[in-house]
Amino acid sequence: MSFIRIGQILAAALLISGFSCKNSSEIKPELAVPGPDTSSVNETPAPVFMYGIPSDSFELITGKIKRNSLLSEILLKHGISMQEIDQVTRNSKEVFDVRKIRTGSSYILFCNRDSVAKASYFVYEHDP
Repeated sequence: MSFIRIGQILAAALLISGFSCKNSSEIKPELAVPGPDTSSVNETPAPVFMYGIPSDSFELITGKIKRNSLLSEILLKHGISMQEIDQVTRNSKEVFDVRKIRTGSSYILFCNRDSVAKASYFVYEHDP
């Protein structure tokens, strides 16, 4: 009796597989629809540069040179010591003499985004 049952099961399996193979030629292939593009979501945005400095990494402070103002006054307010100011002015003398800073000219300070907010870069715009 077990042989008869196994035969019946095999016959039923062959019939089922026969029908499924017969209908497979009638099935049309489905078109693959692309999903949403997630590659742009996972990418980190490119840094924004200003004067060759990645400005999105800093807090930007803009201002204008006031009458009778000195570079040292501006930099001291933003965490730069007198020793560092002296070193910077001596090293940059050949590029720009800080004594030529004019009243009304604009500047931008690039300060660190931490509790100290120390200036890392000073950009002086001697003309628009």
